[in-house]
Amino acid sequence: MIESDLYLPIKKDIYQTLKEAGCEGLHIEITANNSFSNLLRKKFGEVLSLLDKSFSPDLSGLYHKNGEKKIILEVKKEKITIQNIYQTISYQELIDADIGLLVSPEEIPLQIKKFLNKHQRILQDKKRNIFIIKFDKIGEKILESSWYPFQPSF
Repeated sequence: MIESDLYLPIKKDIYQTLKEAGCEGLHIEITANNSFSNLLRKKFGEVLSLLDKSFSPDLSGLYHKNGEKKIILEVKKEKITIQNIYQTISYQELIDADIGLLVSPEEIPLQIKKFLNKHQRILQDKKRNIFIIKFDKIGEKILESSWYPFQPSF
């Protein structure tokens, strides 16, 4: 399995998750390789011209819940690393997304979880809202109990 095999099932499930959370006007697209639609290019702004094919979120989108919001998702097929977390933070901050999700079919390594428990500001600070979730490849679903540090209300 390659990482891009996970994009479509994750896109479908995050769409459903947002819908169930009461979000409207959902628009999620695969943006790996800097393949943003004209809609997202307009909404995300000039910062997209600074990103290249090797540095752009795997999925990105918009939704409405108490106003329009931006979301980015970074997908990893292997265990999460600290570099993956900071990559997700970079995308969230550059695009000024309201929420950034880091998704993997693997559990968060215990060493990283312990570190993040001590340094919670890394994921949640002022405008930073990063969440890590486990995706079940077989069931093609986000594991509800896996949201870390907690499940957002979006």
